[in-house]
Amino acid sequence: MLRTRLVAVPIASLMTLGLVATGSGASVPAKTVSPKSWAKAVCPALVDFVETFQGINTQLAQASSAEEGQAIIMSGIDDSIAAADGVVKAVRRAGTPAAKKGKRAVATFTKEFTNIQDTLVGAQALVADLPVDDAEQFETDSNEIQQQVLADFGTSFERLDRIDRKLVKAIDSDSACAAIGG
Repeated sequence: MLRTRLVAVPIASLMTLGLVATGSGASVPAKTVSPKSWAKAVCPALVDFVETFQGINTQLAQASSAEEGQAIIMSGIDDSIAAADGVVKAVRRAGTPAAKKGKRAVATFTKEFTNIQDTLVGAQALVADLPVDDAEQFETDSNEIQQQVLADFGTSFERLDRIDRKLVKAIDSDSACAAIGG
């Protein structure tokens, strides 16, 4: 079996940032919402992104060839791009958290998850060009792509870590986010 770890997001990195959530808010955002309400609206989408992205490795472990591995990675990246878009939409629907840097937090989340989508699109283009006729080279090259993706994600997560402390605390204490270690 092909055992490439192209798309493993270190869960500890996400947890350090308090990025554990999945959900959506009201369709029309209020002017401001409590940090707790904002986290409750955003955390389900964050959880979905993490689980979707990490699911690529689970599926990849079942690949019996480089060609099959490539198809799994491409599909998983598509799903991860959609999940990252789900985070952006959840953040926008959630409104502005009533925190010192609430507007900045919304802008930062939106920007960084858009950057994550761009990173994934770039990775997908690289994966499409991987040599599927040489499993060993495929694994080596896909691992290099993984390292770049994780480095790019790390940059985004570092920026998210600097959002308002009150908001980070609300994310960390949200039950959905706790499901992924928040």
